[in-house]
Amino acid sequence: MLLAVERISLAGTGVLYLITRDRAITLLVYLPGIVIAEALFGCWGGVATVLLSVAGSAGYRIMFLPHYLQLGPYAMYQSWEEEIILLLVGLLVVVLMEQQRQSGRRAVSVERQLAAVLENVSDAVIVFGRDLRVRSENRAALTMLNRPGEKLVGETAESLRQRFQFERPG
Repeated sequence: MLLAVERISLAGTGVLYLITRDRAITLLVYLPGIVIAEALFGCWGGVATVLLSVAGSAGYRIMFLPHYLQLGPYAMYQSWEEEIILLLVGLLVVVLMEQQRQSGRRAVSVERQLAAVLENVSDAVIVFGRDLRVRSENRAALTMLNRPGEKLVGETAESLRQRFQFERPG
């Protein structure tokens, strides 16, 4: 993982050198690599890529733009400004991607728990989504409707009402 992350950051620095000596493009050059590393290697891969990208950007500035060092302290602050922005935006992207990954895991876990509960409930249960389409059903519901081998997922509430005779409890 570390070797891949190093190569992603080094590639960004190489692209920065080849494209232009204008440093305003720094974020655009490194950000795709940060996103790719986070997607492939998770949170720590993303953080490592951010840190190595900041180091690569600073190294590029020092090695290929030496006139910044001769302009005094204010120019040095301006030259570090892009590394600070890269650090903050890169870490923000990593955090947001990690939160999205975690929320996806929670959603899958909740769905599995719901499916397990539905299968173990002896009463007939049909779960509808907001669009009034069947999202899931349990065996007891299929047995109640005399459709033990059939699936109802995707059907609308109206189509079920038309297909089956439902009696209201009196």
